[in-house]
Parts: sequence; C-alpha cells; structure tokens
Amino acid sequence: MIRGYLKHLILASLKTGSLSGYDIMNRLGDRLGSKPSPGSVYPVLAELEKEQLISVEEDGRRKVYSMAPKGRQRIDQLCALRKRLNEQMEDSIRMFAMLTGEKSGFHEHVLNSIKKGDVPFKELGRELKDFRDLVGSLVHAGLTPEKKVEVRRIILEANRKLESVLRHSGDASPAKPKEKKRKVD
Repeated sequence: MIRGYLKHLILASLKTGSLSGYDIMNRLGDRLGSKPSPGSVYPVLAELEKEQLISVEEDGRRKVYSMAPKGRQRIDQLCALRKRLNEQMEDSIRMFAMLTGEKSGFHEHVLNSIKKGDVPFKELGRELKDFRDLVGSLVHAGLTPEKKVEVRRIILEANRKLESVLRHSGDASPAKPKEKKRKVD
C-alpha cells in the first residue's frame, strides 16, 4: 500500500513543519504502523527536491526538509481529491446498503477512518500485511486439493473467532455479520 503513495505521504508529513529524514521515517511509522526504510525514503526526498516540492537545509550533519510552495499546492490538490473520493465512497456505501438491506460495519469503519485522516486498522498493519502475503503465497504454491481444504478450514475458523470477538466486544457501532452456513469441501 505505502509504496505507490510514499511521495505524497512524505509531503503530508511536512505539512506541519520541517523534519529530518529520520524524523520523517518515524512520523510515517507512527502513522502507518510500519516504518519505511531509509532506502525507500531518501530517494523519494531527492525526487521531491528535484521537483521543487520540498526544500532542504543543512543543519550540521543533518538535512532538514521543508515543504515548498509548490508542495503545498500539491497537498491542497490531494485534499480536494480526497474529499471528492470520500463523498463518492460514502454514496456508494449508502447505495449498497439500500440495495442489499445490509450495513457494512467494515466499510463504515474504513470510511470514517479515512475521513479523519487516519489509516484504517493501522494497529493491525503488520499482521494484515503478513496475512495477505501468506495467503498470496499459498495461492501461488500449487497446493494439493487436501491442502486447499486445510487452508480453507483455517480461514473459516479464524473468521468464526473474529466474529465471536465482534459479538462480545460490547461495541454496538459495527454491524454484526450475518450468520452464514459455511460448507467446507
């Protein structure tokens, strides 16, 4: 997720003031749940400077990065785009709920997080990424039919446990998932 947006995430981190490269990485780590590497950040900083979106000052051995006027314009454009996209997502979620008669607690949570400028489920970022990567590896591993059944059972069991956590969370805001009969091959 972060790779394609690192340039804009760095710009946004400079919105509130000047930062060193190290501080930028820490701020992004706090916000996203995982810290990008210097090998990812510093080439992007050089690119942003070349595009005149940021400026750089030497402070002893450190370089301190600040947003340039052109960078502020880019952030303003992104904020306007985000607002339009949020409105479109909100309309789509409402339409989906009207068409199906269901509310989606997951979609509402994601949308509300984005509206606040938060990263949805950032506290689970590393675990969700690892899970997604593992499932991707399993899909490409050429599993036997028996192993596919085993993987499916594990995922269904995880779903049941997560649904139980939701039911017993005491938080009435997310929609409770409908009970579905699940067939395991």
